[in-house]
Amino acid sequence: MRLCIVRIPVADLRKEPSHQTERVSQALLNETAEILKEDTDWLLVKLKRDGYEGWIYKPHVVETRVERTFDHVVVVPIVSVFVSPYAPFPMMRLSFNTRVRLIETSKQWGLVELADRKGWLRMRHIKKVDEIGFDPYELWRKGLEFIGTPYLWGGRSAFGFDCSGFVQTLYDFFGVKLPRDTDQMLNVGTELKREELELGDLVFFTRHVGIYGGG
Repeated sequence: MRLCIVRIPVADLRKEPSHQTERVSQALLNETAEILKEDTDWLLVKLKRDGYEGWIYKPHVVETRVERTFDHVVVVPIVSVFVSPYAPFPMMRLSFNTRVRLIETSKQWGLVELADRKGWLRMRHIKKVDEIGFDPYELWRKGLEFIGTPYLWGGRSAFGFDCSGFVQTLYDFFGVKLPRDTDQMLNVGTELKREELELGDLVFFTRHVGIYGGG
């Protein structure tokens, strides 16, 4: 089995091996995928996180022999990463829910693994993955931080979400795995009457999904 890992903050997954075709989803930095097929500058991959398939541009990934583990996650919408603490300009910006491995700390800074390189970020912007548990009130509060985020078809990052990408990402942050697309989400869980809804339940519209906030 050939594996690759995303090396840029957000990589598009395309319907066909071309930048001009539909964006079907995205993968965040450090996400691992299985390589299914190769076509010149493109790879057909299957994401390990949710099993989604799509074509990814080769320069956006690096091959890896093993599936890596990451112990921390970005907890703010967007965080800047620097080549050194107090560097004047960031080397990249990472999205909420990006997994990283903490290598060392220096006061309020942490050195983290970024696929094929390393970078420094503020420790307050990440948290240990195993310290985050599901809480519908915290999920709702966290979701409100993304008011004003641009809509992006196929988007799965704080730089731009589609509806199912936002719901999947938010739940994934709190340890709940959901399928990628709205029609797939319809097939999981238990159907409820409107009066039975509770904070954090999924609500569905025509080709769209949202999170119930009460009231």
